[in-house]
Amino acid sequence: FWDSLTAVTIQMMLDDEYGVKVDIKQISSFKSIKELYQFVQENR
Repeated sequence: FWDSLTAVTIQMMLDDEYGVKVDIKQISSFKSIKELYQFVQENR
């Protein structure tokens, strides 16, 4: 679903904006924005 540049951008944004650390492989496993959102909500 995500290309590598998008995954890195999301990783940096989550760390900078929300203090959420996430692995690139984990980002790649999310199949929707909703899954990504739920992850952020659970890990803030």
